[in-house]
Amino acid sequence: MMGWSLKLVESAEGRIWWAVDEVFDGGDQMVANGARRYYQEHFQTAPSLADSRSILGSPQRFAHYTLGEILATLPAR
Repeated sequence: MMGWSLKLVESAEGRIWWAVDEVFDGGDQMVANGARRYYQEHFQTAPSLADSRSILGSPQRFAHYTLGEILATLPAR
């Protein structure tokens, strides 16, 4: 399980432009599938389901995936 609580704040006025509080549970099938797809696209050259499951046991790689999902929600400039 990995959680993020982030805010993008304008320093002059303290206005919050973007905020997220999210927890990713690797035991949830949709999260696990997303993490495995991410692993296949970013961490290896020959995709394999058996190898892609290792992302769920690697805090660093799982954090990589979850942070990518979070940052994808940032608004456009």
